[in-house]
Amino acid sequence: MSLLARTPRPFPTESLFGYVLRVAEQNGYHTPHYLMRLAQIAHHQQQAPSFAAEKFARILGFDAERLRPIAYQAHAGKSHQFKILDHPLGHGFNRGPLRLRAPAFCVRCVAQRGYIDAFWDLSVAIGCPEHRCQVLTHCPHCRSPLRGFRPGLLTCRCGASLSDAHTDALDTPTTELMGVLQAKLHRSPLAEVANSSGFPLPFLQEIPLWAMIQMLQALEVIGAEEWTGRAEEGSAHQQCAGVMGLRAAISALAEWPLGYERFLAKSGVRLINEDGPARLRTLFAQLHGGVFKYRVLHAYIRPLHEAFVQFGLGHSAAVAADPRPRRGVNGSSPACVAPKLPYAQWCAQLAQSFDRLATNQLATTQQLEAGTFRKARARRRLPMDALRGLIDGAPSRRNPAGA
Repeated sequence: MSLLARTPRPFPTESLFGYVLRVAEQNGYHTPHYLMRLAQIAHHQQQAPSFAAEKFARILGFDAERLRPIAYQAHAGKSHQFKILDHPLGHGFNRGPLRLRAPAFCVRCVAQRGYIDAFWDLSVAIGCPEHRCQVLTHCPHCRSPLRGFRPGLLTCRCGASLSDAHTDALDTPTTELMGVLQAKLHRSPLAEVANSSGFPLPFLQEIPLWAMIQMLQALEVIGAEEWTGRAEEGSAHQQCAGVMGLRAAISALAEWPLGYERFLAKSGVRLINEDGPARLRTLFAQLHGGVFKYRVLHAYIRPLHEAFVQFGLGHSAAVAADPRPRRGVNGSSPACVAPKLPYAQWCAQLAQSFDRLATNQLATTQQLEAGTFRKARARRRLPMDALRGLIDGAPSRRNPAGA
C-alpha cells in the first residue's frame, strides 16, 4: 500500500537519487527529507551508496525488485557490492566512482527528459555528449554547490530556477569520450558513437565500466598535478584542477596511441624535472597505484601497460622500467608484459642507458641505492662489476657472456 499520493515509476536509466527527488517534487515536498523519515532511512544512508532502496520502495507501494535495477547496492546473502545500472563497481568506495553528495548534470537534458539520468552520477561525467556542454555544478544565482536535497529537479535550495543556467561548451574529444562513457553505461554499442578523435573503441568496448572509470581517474590525477601546483595562479586553478586533469586524461586516449605517448612524455618530463630521475613506476605512482598494480585489471588494460613500458624503455636515461612479466587474471598467460629482449640487445640497451647515466653521478647513486641495478643483474645473471664497469666507462673485469 502506497503512503504517497503520487508514485511515478522509475525510468530504466534514471539516477536513484534523482528519482527520489522527482518523487518528492511531484508530491509537493520542499525537500526529500520528509520521505527519508517516512521510509525510516538512517541519516548516514540518505546520500550514500548504501541507500536502502527497498525501504523507499515500501512507501511507494512497490515491490523491492522495482527499484533494484537503479539501486547503488546489490546484496547476495551477507555480502554486498556497489553498482550503477547493474554495472559492478566493487565492494569498496574509496576511489569515488560516483558523486552522490555533489550533484552535477546537464540542465537541458533534465528539462527535455523530465528526469536525471544515472550517467550524471558518475564522477568522471563532466559534460553532455548530446548538447556539447559542461555539467552544471553550482547555482548561477546563489553561487552555492548543488545539493541532492532541494525543492525540485531544476530548482535550487535558494528557490531559484536552474532552467536558464548556462554552462560552457565542450571540446570535441571530451564530448566524444562522454558519449563513449554514456553508451557504455547504457549498454549501447560503441561503434555507433562519434569518434573523430581516434579513441581506441575496441579497447574501451572490452573493459568493464569500473575499469574505465578507474583508468580515467588515475590519468586525471597525473594531469591535474600541473594545475594543483600553481597556487600563485589563484583559487580558480585549484577548483578547475580536476576538470583540467580529466581533460588531460581524455587527450591521452585520443589519437591512440600517439595521444597516450605524448601524455606520458609531457608528464614524465615534468615529473623528472620536479623530482629527479627515478623508476618509471615511482614517477607515475598514481597511474601504477591506480591501475597497473591491480592484478584483476591486467586482462583489460594490456594496451595501456604495453605503451607505458615502451615509454620507459625509450626514456631509460631518466627512468628505469620494470620489465618483469605480469600474468593475466587466470595466471596462465602474460596479459601485461614488457617485451623480453634478447640477451645481447638487452646488454647493449643497458650499456647505452648507463653511458647516459654516467654523466649524472647523483642519479646513478640513487639507482644503485634503490637496488634497481642489482635486481637487473639478478634477473639476467649479469655480474655487478660488469654493471659498475659500464657506469665507469671502463671494460668490465668479467665477461657478461660467460656469466
